[in-house]
Amino acid sequence: MIDEPAVEIWNDELEELFLRTGHRFRRVEPRRRMRNYGGG
Repeated sequence: MIDEPAVEIWNDELEELFLRTGHRFRRVEPRRRMRNYGGG
């Protein structure tokens, strides 16, 4: 079973990834798609 702290860590790490890679997408729609795909 996954506990709440693990989920928070996962979310924080994904947010960090999106901040580092978001500038590679010119438009906001692909960024949102990437975030939705990565976040499940």
